[in-house]
Amino acid sequence: MRWSDLDTDPFMDAAFEQAGDRPSHGSADDKRNWGKAFADACALQVANAIRSQKDLGRLEIRPRADGSGTEALTGVAGGSKKKVDVIAASLSAGLQLAVSLKAENFPDTEGKYGKNMLNRVYELQDEVRSIHEYQPRAFIVGLFYYPIDACIDRTTGRSSFARLVAELRSRTGRNDLLSPTQLNRLDRSVVGLYVPSDLARIDFQTGATRYFDVMEAPPEHGRPKVESTMSLAELAEQLDQEFDREASKQITYADPESE
Repeated sequence: MRWSDLDTDPFMDAAFEQAGDRPSHGSADDKRNWGKAFADACALQVANAIRSQKDLGRLEIRPRADGSGTEALTGVAGGSKKKVDVIAASLSAGLQLAVSLKAENFPDTEGKYGKNMLNRVYELQDEVRSIHEYQPRAFIVGLFYYPIDACIDRTTGRSSFARLVAELRSRTGRNDLLSPTQLNRLDRSVVGLYVPSDLARIDFQTGATRYFDVMEAPPEHGRPKVESTMSLAELAEQLDQEFDREASKQITYADPESE
């Protein structure tokens, strides 16, 4: 399968409908406002995908299905609260899963992406540390959205997509959940590549979207092969399986009474 074979992703289609027309030639304020609406729309769709899972779906998921509860608050060090795009939590166990969304939706005047990439990555690390200092067992996922053209925006060297994968990979993965040196590290990082309406070509469907785990090898330039990516439903299923494995690790079984 190739990118040209992909249909419109139903989650992204719903997000586009909620966010409204993409102002590709609008003002900076127009693009900023659309980016905020798009982020809220994507957060709802990610929450809906998580909500449909067997184990994570039993938790309280924000945003709620009706769209309320966006940027839900979770406790951090010092008794403060931090806004998080998507959370799965329970009253008894607290925050179990957090998904922090970042995006760079429009290219610069030279048609390149990545101008604000490091700022977004640093913001992400600050969020992760503030949560892990208070809730070190929370599983935090960084999800960064890029238009598909971020894979081919540079004629030489690494594309913005490849650069982003490298930056996120260097900040992802924890071996010791309680180590102070690893509190600012993400538990998982994913790049969501999508086809917006103004970048759709004759052989690409608007809204086609795939998710790339940064621990996979990206192409230095060009789109990743479809088989190296996943759908949002597949990503949510993997997170549910990860949650189930982590929960089972916390159970210690005793020997039964002898017969």
